[in-house]
Amino acid sequence: MKERIFKKDPKLVYIGRNLPGKDELVGENDDLALVLFFSRSGAKFYVDSRCFIPRSGDVAAINYDLDVSVDIGDLPESSLTCMVVENARLYGDSSLFGGGVRLCASGDYRGITEAALRQLMRETSVKLPAGESLIETLLSTVMTLLVRIMPVTLRPHKSSKVFYAAKEYLDNNYLSDETFVEVCKKLNIDRFYLTHVFKQEIGIPPVKYVIGKRMRQARELLETTELDINMIARSCGYVDPAYFCRVFKNTQGQTALAYRADFKQRMKELRLEEEKTGGEKEERDISVAIEPDKNY
Repeated sequence: MKERIFKKDPKLVYIGRNLPGKDELVGENDDLALVLFFSRSGAKFYVDSRCFIPRSGDVAAINYDLDVSVDIGDLPESSLTCMVVENARLYGDSSLFGGGVRLCASGDYRGITEAALRQLMRETSVKLPAGESLIETLLSTVMTLLVRIMPVTLRPHKSSKVFYAAKEYLDNNYLSDETFVEVCKKLNIDRFYLTHVFKQEIGIPPVKYVIGKRMRQARELLETTELDINMIARSCGYVDPAYFCRVFKNTQGQTALAYRADFKQRMKELRLEEEKTGGEKEERDISVAIEPDKNY
């Protein structure tokens, strides 16, 4: 029987040379993992203010609910490959990123890992015959190699079962006005133990996990609706709009209104750029059409 590695089939959300913004990602964002491959030394990356200095050939797997930034300095853009994957939960064990982040040398698997990532990026940038099938195969190869590279085990354990039960409840009730203590009583789990399990599994406590889901919904409402802040706060599980505003600013680095204004400005600039590009193309087409035939 084929060995089961992941609870669900991993899905590719993004692959490229730059770290994507979280508002750019599409999908259900279930067990989202960020994979970074460094082909040269000299880069740095930060996870919740912790600094990591990878060497050439190192691979990092990170919980993308955490705050992540990458600095490659003067290195060429090709020295970094970023990949975001859904369903990075291992069968019967913690996520690929363990307690939030894992950084390991690819060692003997460097060549095949780098080649698979390079081909995966190529397949997603151009449409070729059997492209979807090859993307699926390449992604499976990369994820299996990461399991080899990362210090993980596939044995089930009690804390994972507790985590799954609690995570499922929070995923379905993160907009509820229940307190953390009330949730723990309903699940019959000690709150200190649950906090320990969440930190062990995904690197953040359950309260921060819920806030992350609420803030993701808040950003979506700010981007796609004209609802006022009071309505958005209530739609995200906050009775007190003032408290919602404080949480949003503390976690997103700016006020909710500023976020909406910045998003609208970015969209406006993008539209203007698209119109400008389209206009230049139309002018080129017209100039080609009216240019006299030099051989006439």
